[in-house]
Amino acid sequence: MKLFISADMEGVSGVYKNIQTSPNEKDWESARKLMTDEVNAAVEGALEAGATDVVICDSHASGENLIPESLHPRAVLVRGTTKTLGMMEGLDSSFDAVFLLGFHAKAGTKDATLPHTYSSRTVYQVRINGVEFGETALNSALAGYFGVPVVLVSGDQSLCAEARKVIAGVTTFQTKIALSGTSILSAVPQVVRGGMRKAAKKAVERRKNVKPLRVKMPVKVEIGFITPQMADIACIVPWFERRSARKIRYICDDIKGAYSAFRAAINLASL
Repeated sequence: MKLFISADMEGVSGVYKNIQTSPNEKDWESARKLMTDEVNAAVEGALEAGATDVVICDSHASGENLIPESLHPRAVLVRGTTKTLGMMEGLDSSFDAVFLLGFHAKAGTKDATLPHTYSSRTVYQVRINGVEFGETALNSALAGYFGVPVVLVSGDQSLCAEARKVIAGVTTFQTKIALSGTSILSAVPQVVRGGMRKAAKKAVERRKNVKPLRVKMPVKVEIGFITPQMADIACIVPWFERRSARKIRYICDDIKGAYSAFRAAINLASL
């Protein structure tokens, strides 16, 4: 049984402020350890339930957050910045299940830890075929392109609620309670890790009850940027259509192309 894990940081227990999630800033090293330990707990639970191969994609910021020498020895790690599939680099149709760990709620969510959608500096909203998507839905849809279900999602209570609306039958694990965008209530790390291990085992055991998330084709994408100038820059791409001062739209044949174009648009907008 082959498992793919996409690991973000904002949803990790004990993480509640930007300075923890910024590489080489104060408190980042401690957040890296919290993130690595939570991922390891999930790997342990998955192996107990029968996983044989585990690929982990370090999906936060520069992709250099997980501590390689501290990771579970049965896992292999994808890290670094230039990834064709972004947060899902390394995934293909050979996998049986996906975990999205340490994820956060979409931009604009109340009572959520550091909520945003892919880029807090550029994006305030993303719609796929008219439905607002956060990172959980975007990455689950890309997994669905390969025919692989997302069976476990972890993060705060708002992220877990978002995941259950998107993926029927998904197992969620609440790592903390967000009291606001930058304050949390959380159990001590060892307790959270114990819960994560149990949730991962359950998710692998129940994986056949969860279907891949499929997106209707062609895929219509609308991106709302924080400023009109960001939309100006994104529209350098000829087939991006300007919809309003801050919004662009484009259409792709499938979600894989739509996902790649989305990443290109926000990278342009951040220039």
